[in-house]
Amino acid sequence: MGQVFGSKVSHDTYNVGERLTKATAMCHHPRVRRSLWSLLLFSACGGGPSNPDGGLSGMIDLATEVDLMPPRDPRMHPALPAVTYQGGRQLHKVEVVTVVWGNDPLAADLATFAKWLDSSGYYDEVDQAYSLSHGTASGPFAIPDPPPALLKDSAVGPLLRDQIAKKVLPPPGPDTLYVLYLPPGVKSTNGGGETGCQQYDGYHWWASTGMDTPKKMPYAVIPACHGDEQFQWDTYIATHEITEAMTDPEPPSGYLIPGQIESEVADLCSPLFVDWGAPIGDGGTTTYRLARFWSIKNAQAGDLDPCVPIPPEPYHWFNAAIDPSWVDVPTPDTGATKINLLITPFAYGSVGKISWDLWVSPSRGISLSASHGSGYPGSQIPVTLYVAPTVDSGPHTISIFAHANGAMNVWYANLSVL
Repeated sequence: MGQVFGSKVSHDTYNVGERLTKATAMCHHPRVRRSLWSLLLFSACGGGPSNPDGGLSGMIDLATEVDLMPPRDPRMHPALPAVTYQGGRQLHKVEVVTVVWGNDPLAADLATFAKWLDSSGYYDEVDQAYSLSHGTASGPFAIPDPPPALLKDSAVGPLLRDQIAKKVLPPPGPDTLYVLYLPPGVKSTNGGGETGCQQYDGYHWWASTGMDTPKKMPYAVIPACHGDEQFQWDTYIATHEITEAMTDPEPPSGYLIPGQIESEVADLCSPLFVDWGAPIGDGGTTTYRLARFWSIKNAQAGDLDPCVPIPPEPYHWFNAAIDPSWVDVPTPDTGATKINLLITPFAYGSVGKISWDLWVSPSRGISLSASHGSGYPGSQIPVTLYVAPTVDSGPHTISIFAHANGAMNVWYANLSVL
């Protein structure tokens, strides 16, 4: 995600995981947000989302198991979000520069991954979706200085310019993306004032080069948050941020949904992932965990999963949509405003019953008549959203996580409190 845009990852082969959401739209800093891994695992097993900070005050945790509306075509769903090109720069042949500190034990593996990614079918998917082709990968480049205790976003640009001047890092070209992997224990804050490993697992943004051409150099920052599983998370977060940096290196330009919090191409599919087999030197294979991202072409087709790469058979595209997916509501003066929504499970194949978990963020002043439930494709399940006078004005994300046949999908809707 960017510094105010972002996204996250999953745990099963293409399902659950720690969700990388974003910061508020006002900073326009893309990044990857963090959601509690345990909460997603809990909801994947059929439980409702917990609320440790009291966010969904007054929430009635009612599981709706009965189809209360007339059935519809099981494949029918509301219009998919419209990601549109907002102008500006693209990284047409991204040059990934892997940056670490000192003797990072994962340095060689991270550089090998970046070089494999450049020639992989994953970039073919990016090319098909956004006409951005394969590029290059270099590194690892190790910064010899002791790592800072805290790397603020405001310090990333000076750090890169200093290491480029010292010839530790290669100078930027028109498509260069510096990917910085922080050592364990190094704290990170993004341009929105959020803290790494608490609100996000990674973000991307840009800094001035101090040169005439190019004037800006995109970068991604990935803090170490996951202990022994860090490398698996690194490949997921890196592909999430690389894909977003390719498609919107300088937000709010690039491919986005204007006015929506979950607006970048990887965020719209977060926390979904695929595990991808890759050859290794001894003739065997290894598995990389890669982020799924939004395909405009699939979304325009209407009958294809818009999140690519698509999992292998016997997977069939399914989801539980929110209808309507964009709601504007004035801030209520007294009492709560009621907004009627429909949860509409759908599927393009046999998946059985679809269960779902519903979330709202930021949630202060907003509650739900049902936070989880289930229904067969073609059913329609009414849910009421209550907006209190204490609600924060601005954009809010309504997220629904749908589960069927061991897989998970996500649908994001936008609530704008005026």
